[in-house]
Amino acid sequence: MTKQEWLFFIAFTDETRLRILNLLSYGEACINLICETLKQPQPKISRHISVLKEAKLVRGRRDGKWIHYRLVKPENPYFAEILKNILSWLSQQDELKHDIKEFFKIITSPEKKLPKSNIFVKTDTRIKECKKELEIFLL
Repeated sequence: MTKQEWLFFIAFTDETRLRILNLLSYGEACINLICETLKQPQPKISRHISVLKEAKLVRGRRDGKWIHYRLVKPENPYFAEILKNILSWLSQQDELKHDIKEFFKIITSPEKKLPKSNIFVKTDTRIKECKKELEIFLL
């Protein structure tokens, strides 16, 4: 097994990383948004994002002073299928459903000073579109 393959599997061995992957399955997000949603400190989330980046599951996009993170489809088709199945399983977990509700509550809140991604809008229709885009992306 190569180092890259090993890192891919290690990425799934921590609950916080799984929660981050679940959030990012709905679109991109900055560290502050992830921290607030998961109620975790910034250094911890940054450390887990680093592991996910090293595993090539997450990529950042700079927007001014903010970096928005998003999922990346693995090049290996077997790994892409594994990720697709894990994300499907995660989306059915009650605790993680709560994370998503909190996530969308935060991003749609007018008083929050977090950067808003263009991916997100206030409608359930757009949430379904994001999931559909991800499913197409992972095919």
